[in-house]
Amino acid sequence: MTKKFTRTLAILLVLLSLLSMMSTALAATEMYVTNCQEYVTLRKTPSKQGHSVCKVPLAARVTYLGYGDTSEFYHVTYNGKEGYILKQYLAVTSYSTYTGATMRVVNCNEYVTLRKTPSKQGHSAAKVPLNATVSYYGYGDTAEFYHVNYNGTEGYILRQYLAIVSNSSSSSASSVSTTEYTAMRVYNCNEYVSLRKSPSTSANRLQKVYYGQFVTVLNRNVGNGFYYCDFNGTKGYILAQYLTPDISKLYNGADMHNYNMRVAYCQSYITLRTAPITSAPEITKVPLNSIVRVVYDNTGDEFYYVYYNGMYGYVLSKYLAY
Repeated sequence: MTKKFTRTLAILLVLLSLLSMMSTALAATEMYVTNCQEYVTLRKTPSKQGHSVCKVPLAARVTYLGYGDTSEFYHVTYNGKEGYILKQYLAVTSYSTYTGATMRVVNCNEYVTLRKTPSKQGHSAAKVPLNATVSYYGYGDTAEFYHVNYNGTEGYILRQYLAIVSNSSSSSASSVSTTEYTAMRVYNCNEYVSLRKSPSTSANRLQKVYYGQFVTVLNRNVGNGFYYCDFNGTKGYILAQYLTPDISKLYNGADMHNYNMRVAYCQSYITLRTAPITSAPEITKVPLNSIVRVVYDNTGDEFYYVYYNGMYGYVLSKYLAY
Protein backbone atom coordinates (compact mmCIF):
# COMPACT_ATOMS: atom_id res chain seq x y z
CA MET A 1 0.00 0.00 0.00
CA THR A 2 1.54 3.34 -1.08
CA LYS A 3 1.92 6.31 1.28
CA LYS A 4 -0.33 8.38 -1.00
CA PHE A 5 -3.09 5.78 -0.84
CA THR A 6 -2.73 5.46 2.93
CA ARG A 7 -2.97 9.25 3.38
CA THR A 8 -6.02 9.45 1.09
CA LEU A 9 -7.72 6.63 3.01
CA ALA A 10 -7.05 8.38 6.32
CA ILE A 11 -8.57 11.63 5.02
CA LEU A 12 -11.66 9.77 3.79
CA LEU A 13 -12.10 8.09 7.17
CA VAL A 14 -11.89 11.46 8.94
CA LEU A 15 -14.44 12.97 6.54
CA LEU A 16 -16.79 10.03 7.04
CA SER A 17 -16.47 10.42 10.80
CA LEU A 18 -17.29 14.13 10.59
CA LEU A 19 -20.28 13.46 8.34
CA SER A 20 -21.54 10.86 10.79
CA MET A 21 -21.30 13.32 13.68
CA MET A 22 -23.05 16.00 11.64
CA SER A 23 -25.81 13.56 10.70
CA THR A 24 -26.32 12.64 14.35
CA ALA A 25 -26.50 16.30 15.36
CA LEU A 26 -28.99 17.05 12.60
CA ALA A 27 -31.09 14.03 13.48
CA ALA A 28 -31.69 15.23 17.04
CA THR A 29 -35.01 17.04 17.10
CA GLU A 30 -38.01 17.34 19.37
CA MET A 31 -41.04 15.09 19.03
CA TYR A 32 -44.21 14.68 21.08
CA VAL A 33 -46.19 11.69 22.34
CA THR A 34 -49.56 11.38 20.59
CA ASN A 35 -52.32 8.89 19.66
CA CYS A 36 -52.57 7.29 23.11
CA GLN A 37 -54.87 7.54 26.12
CA GLU A 38 -52.37 8.29 28.90
CA TYR A 39 -48.80 7.19 28.11
CA VAL A 40 -46.50 5.14 25.89
CA THR A 41 -43.65 2.83 26.89
CA LEU A 42 -39.99 3.74 26.39
CA ARG A 43 -38.27 0.39 25.78
CA LYS A 44 -34.64 -0.73 26.06
CA THR A 45 -34.71 -2.33 22.60
CA PRO A 46 -36.72 -1.60 19.40
CA SER A 47 -39.18 -4.41 20.07
CA LYS A 48 -42.68 -4.62 21.52
CA GLN A 49 -41.26 -7.25 23.86
CA GLY A 50 -38.34 -5.03 24.92
CA HIS A 51 -38.03 -4.27 28.64
CA SER A 52 -39.70 -1.08 29.81
CA VAL A 53 -37.44 1.83 30.74
CA CYS A 54 -40.27 4.13 31.84
CA LYS A 55 -43.72 5.44 30.94
CA VAL A 56 -43.83 8.60 28.79
CA PRO A 57 -47.08 10.58 29.22
CA LEU A 58 -49.34 11.85 26.44
CA ALA A 59 -47.98 15.10 24.90
CA ALA A 60 -44.59 14.72 26.64
CA ARG A 61 -41.58 15.93 24.65
CA VAL A 62 -38.78 13.55 23.63
CA THR A 63 -35.59 14.02 21.62
CA TYR A 64 -35.49 12.04 18.37
CA LEU A 65 -32.12 10.38 17.65
CA GLY A 66 -33.04 8.26 14.66
CA TYR A 67 -34.73 4.99 13.71
CA GLY A 68 -34.37 1.82 15.77
CA ASP A 69 -33.11 -1.33 14.05
CA THR A 70 -36.47 -1.42 12.27
CA SER A 71 -38.59 1.40 10.84
CA GLU A 72 -41.31 0.52 13.38
CA PHE A 73 -39.53 2.32 16.24
CA TYR A 74 -37.85 5.68 16.82
CA HIS A 75 -34.69 5.94 18.91
CA VAL A 76 -35.25 8.74 21.46
CA THR A 77 -34.29 10.17 24.83
CA TYR A 78 -36.74 11.25 27.53
CA ASN A 79 -35.65 13.00 30.73
CA GLY A 80 -32.11 11.72 30.19
CA LYS A 81 -33.22 8.12 29.55
CA GLU A 82 -32.48 6.56 26.15
CA GLY A 83 -34.67 3.98 24.45
CA TYR A 84 -37.23 3.23 21.74
CA ILE A 85 -40.86 4.24 21.17
CA LEU A 86 -43.21 2.99 18.45
CA LYS A 87 -43.24 5.68 15.74
CA GLN A 88 -47.05 5.67 15.53
CA TYR A 89 -47.08 7.38 18.95
CA LEU A 90 -44.75 10.26 18.05
CA ALA A 91 -45.27 13.46 16.07
CA VAL A 92 -42.83 16.21 15.12
CA THR A 93 -45.06 18.95 16.50
CA SER A 94 -47.44 19.42 19.34
CA TYR A 95 -50.23 19.89 16.80
CA SER A 96 -50.59 16.15 16.50
CA THR A 97 -53.25 13.68 15.47
CA TYR A 98 -54.38 13.64 19.09
CA THR A 99 -55.51 17.25 18.82
CA GLY A 100 -59.04 17.48 20.17
CA ALA A 101 -58.67 15.23 23.21
CA THR A 102 -60.74 16.27 26.19
CA MET A 103 -58.93 17.18 29.39
CA ARG A 104 -60.25 18.04 32.86
CA VAL A 105 -59.06 20.68 35.33
CA VAL A 106 -57.57 19.01 38.42
CA ASN A 107 -55.14 19.69 41.30
CA CYS A 108 -56.46 23.14 42.20
CA ASN A 109 -58.67 24.58 44.94
CA GLU A 110 -61.20 26.49 42.86
CA TYR A 111 -60.02 27.39 39.34
CA VAL A 112 -57.01 27.74 37.05
CA THR A 113 -56.13 30.61 34.75
CA LEU A 114 -56.45 30.32 30.97
CA ARG A 115 -53.71 32.63 29.68
CA LYS A 116 -53.29 34.34 26.31
CA THR A 117 -49.65 33.23 26.05
CA PRO A 118 -47.78 30.16 27.42
CA SER A 119 -46.27 32.08 30.34
CA LYS A 120 -47.10 32.49 34.02
CA GLN A 121 -47.01 36.22 33.32
CA GLY A 122 -49.38 35.93 30.33
CA HIS A 123 -52.60 37.95 30.46
CA SER A 124 -55.65 36.09 31.76
CA ALA A 125 -58.21 35.06 29.13
CA ALA A 126 -60.60 33.34 31.55
CA LYS A 127 -60.88 31.47 34.84
CA VAL A 128 -61.52 27.75 34.33
CA PRO A 129 -63.23 26.06 37.31
CA LEU A 130 -62.10 22.85 38.97
CA ASN A 131 -63.47 19.79 37.07
CA ALA A 132 -64.31 21.85 33.96
CA THR A 133 -63.33 20.26 30.63
CA VAL A 134 -61.22 21.78 27.86
CA SER A 135 -60.21 20.64 24.37
CA TYR A 136 -56.50 19.92 24.04
CA TYR A 137 -54.74 21.44 20.98
CA GLY A 138 -51.11 20.74 21.88
CA TYR A 139 -48.19 22.20 23.77
CA GLY A 140 -47.54 25.88 24.17
CA ASP A 141 -44.09 27.07 23.15
CA THR A 142 -42.72 25.16 26.15
CA ALA A 143 -43.65 21.81 27.67
CA GLU A 144 -44.88 23.61 30.80
CA PHE A 145 -48.18 24.65 29.21
CA TYR A 146 -50.93 22.98 27.16
CA HIS A 147 -52.67 24.87 24.35
CA VAL A 148 -56.41 24.40 24.89
CA ASN A 149 -59.89 25.68 24.11
CA TYR A 150 -62.38 26.45 26.88
CA ASN A 151 -65.93 27.40 25.91
CA GLY A 152 -64.70 28.76 22.59
CA THR A 153 -61.75 30.70 24.02
CA GLU A 154 -58.23 29.55 23.07
CA GLY A 155 -55.35 29.90 25.49
CA TYR A 156 -52.80 28.14 27.67
CA ILE A 157 -53.03 26.29 31.01
CA LEU A 158 -50.21 24.86 33.10
CA ARG A 159 -50.13 21.12 32.31
CA GLN A 160 -49.95 20.18 36.02
CA TYR A 161 -53.60 21.24 36.31
CA LEU A 162 -54.94 19.09 33.45
CA ALA A 163 -55.68 15.39 33.11
CA ILE A 164 -57.06 13.26 30.26
CA VAL A 165 -60.77 12.48 30.57
CA SER A 166 -61.26 8.71 30.84
CA ASN A 167 -63.22 6.90 28.14
CA SER A 168 -65.35 5.45 30.92
CA SER A 169 -66.87 8.86 31.70
CA SER A 170 -70.61 8.55 32.02
CA SER A 171 -73.13 10.45 29.97
CA SER A 172 -76.81 11.14 30.29
CA ALA A 173 -79.64 11.36 27.80
CA SER A 174 -79.79 15.12 28.31
CA SER A 175 -76.15 15.89 27.63
CA VAL A 176 -73.29 14.75 25.44
CA SER A 177 -70.46 12.84 27.13
CA THR A 178 -67.36 14.97 27.62
CA THR A 179 -65.37 12.39 25.64
CA GLU A 180 -67.44 13.28 22.56
CA TYR A 181 -66.28 16.90 22.59
CA THR A 182 -63.85 17.28 19.72
CA ALA A 183 -61.81 20.19 18.42
CA MET A 184 -62.15 20.40 14.65
CA ARG A 185 -61.06 22.83 11.98
CA VAL A 186 -62.99 24.24 9.05
CA TYR A 187 -61.72 23.02 5.66
CA ASN A 188 -62.98 22.00 2.22
CA CYS A 189 -64.39 25.48 1.52
CA ASN A 190 -63.21 28.57 -0.36
CA GLU A 191 -63.30 31.12 2.45
CA TYR A 192 -65.69 30.37 5.29
CA VAL A 193 -68.65 28.24 6.40
CA SER A 194 -71.84 29.30 8.16
CA LEU A 195 -72.62 28.57 11.78
CA ARG A 196 -76.41 28.31 11.61
CA LYS A 197 -79.25 28.58 14.10
CA SER A 198 -80.66 25.17 13.21
CA PRO A 199 -79.42 22.12 11.21
CA SER A 200 -80.60 23.38 7.83
CA THR A 201 -78.89 25.20 4.95
CA SER A 202 -81.78 27.67 4.92
CA ALA A 203 -81.47 28.51 8.65
CA ASN A 204 -80.24 31.93 9.74
CA ARG A 205 -76.49 32.39 9.88
CA LEU A 206 -75.17 33.16 13.36
CA GLN A 207 -71.52 33.67 12.37
CA LYS A 208 -68.99 33.11 9.63
CA VAL A 209 -66.28 30.58 10.56
CA TYR A 210 -63.24 30.97 8.34
CA TYR A 211 -61.16 28.25 6.73
CA GLY A 212 -58.71 26.81 9.25
CA GLN A 213 -60.46 28.10 12.39
CA PHE A 214 -61.25 25.82 15.33
CA VAL A 215 -64.72 24.88 16.53
CA THR A 216 -65.66 22.53 19.37
CA VAL A 217 -68.03 19.82 18.20
CA LEU A 218 -70.63 19.20 20.91
CA ASN A 219 -72.84 16.64 19.14
CA ARG A 220 -72.37 14.71 15.90
CA ASN A 221 -75.80 13.08 16.00
CA VAL A 222 -78.12 15.94 15.07
CA GLY A 223 -78.89 14.63 11.59
CA ASN A 224 -79.25 16.32 8.19
CA GLY A 225 -75.47 16.26 7.69
CA PHE A 226 -74.79 18.80 10.46
CA TYR A 227 -72.72 18.88 13.65
CA TYR A 228 -73.73 20.95 16.67
CA CYS A 229 -70.74 23.19 17.46
CA ASP A 230 -69.39 25.93 19.69
CA PHE A 231 -67.42 28.73 18.05
CA ASN A 232 -66.01 31.40 20.36
CA GLY A 233 -68.95 30.96 22.72
CA THR A 234 -71.67 30.93 20.03
CA LYS A 235 -73.41 27.57 19.60
CA GLY A 236 -74.93 26.48 16.31
CA TYR A 237 -74.81 24.02 13.42
CA ILE A 238 -72.17 23.46 10.71
CA LEU A 239 -72.26 20.98 7.83
CA ALA A 240 -69.99 18.06 8.79
CA GLN A 241 -68.40 17.95 5.32
CA TYR A 242 -66.59 21.19 6.16
CA LEU A 243 -65.01 19.97 9.41
CA THR A 244 -61.93 17.85 10.09
CA PRO A 245 -59.92 16.90 13.19
CA ASP A 246 -56.85 16.41 11.00
CA ILE A 247 -54.91 19.63 10.43
CA SER A 248 -52.89 18.01 7.61
CA LYS A 249 -56.01 18.06 5.41
CA LEU A 250 -55.74 21.85 5.32
CA TYR A 251 -52.44 21.35 3.54
CA ASN A 252 -53.25 18.34 1.35
CA GLY A 253 -51.34 15.93 3.57
CA ALA A 254 -48.17 18.04 3.82
CA ASP A 255 -45.72 17.18 6.58
CA MET A 256 -45.54 19.28 9.72
CA HIS A 257 -42.35 21.21 10.38
CA ASN A 258 -40.62 23.08 13.16
CA TYR A 259 -38.15 25.67 11.86
CA ASN A 260 -37.69 29.42 12.14
CA MET A 261 -38.07 32.13 9.49
CA ARG A 262 -37.76 35.91 9.62
CA VAL A 263 -40.33 38.53 8.57
CA ALA A 264 -38.95 40.41 5.55
CA TYR A 265 -39.91 42.28 2.35
CA CYS A 266 -42.46 44.54 4.07
CA GLN A 267 -42.55 48.14 5.30
CA SER A 268 -43.12 47.62 9.03
CA TYR A 269 -45.20 44.47 9.74
CA ILE A 270 -47.22 41.60 8.31
CA THR A 271 -50.58 40.26 9.52
CA LEU A 272 -51.08 36.98 11.36
CA ARG A 273 -54.58 35.79 10.40
CA THR A 274 -57.05 33.18 11.62
CA ALA A 275 -57.26 31.53 8.19
CA PRO A 276 -55.12 31.34 5.01
CA ILE A 277 -56.99 34.06 3.14
CA THR A 278 -56.40 37.82 3.10
CA SER A 279 -59.96 38.55 4.21
CA ALA A 280 -59.68 36.44 7.38
CA PRO A 281 -59.75 38.20 10.76
CA GLU A 282 -56.48 39.57 12.12
CA ILE A 283 -54.92 37.93 15.17
CA THR A 284 -51.99 40.31 15.54
CA LYS A 285 -49.36 42.27 13.63
CA VAL A 286 -45.90 40.70 13.31
CA PRO A 287 -43.17 43.37 13.01
CA LEU A 288 -40.47 43.41 10.35
CA ASN A 289 -37.48 41.18 11.28
CA SER A 290 -39.49 39.19 13.85
CA ILE A 291 -38.89 35.44 14.03
CA VAL A 292 -41.79 33.01 13.50
CA ARG A 293 -41.80 29.21 13.75
CA VAL A 294 -43.17 27.49 10.65
CA VAL A 295 -45.50 24.57 11.39
CA TYR A 296 -46.77 23.94 7.83
CA ASP A 297 -45.31 25.24 4.60
CA ASN A 298 -46.17 22.89 1.70
CA THR A 299 -44.16 24.43 -1.15
CA GLY A 300 -46.29 26.51 -3.48
CA ASP A 301 -48.85 27.59 -0.89
CA GLU A 302 -49.55 31.31 -0.61
CA PHE A 303 -49.76 31.08 3.21
CA TYR A 304 -47.69 29.36 5.88
CA TYR A 305 -49.14 28.22 9.20
CA VAL A 306 -46.84 29.60 11.92
CA TYR A 307 -46.35 30.17 15.64
CA TYR A 308 -45.54 33.68 16.89
CA ASN A 309 -45.36 35.01 20.43
CA GLY A 310 -47.77 32.46 21.90
CA MET A 311 -50.19 32.54 18.95
CA TYR A 312 -50.80 30.28 15.94
CA GLY A 313 -52.06 31.61 12.62
CA TYR A 314 -51.40 32.22 8.94
CA VAL A 315 -49.04 34.64 7.22
CA LEU A 316 -48.29 35.26 3.55
CA SER A 317 -45.24 33.17 2.70
CA LYS A 318 -43.79 35.84 0.38
CA TYR A 319 -42.97 37.92 3.46
CA LEU A 320 -40.79 35.26 5.08
CA ALA A 321 -37.08 34.65 4.63
CA TYR A 322 -34.41 32.44 6.18
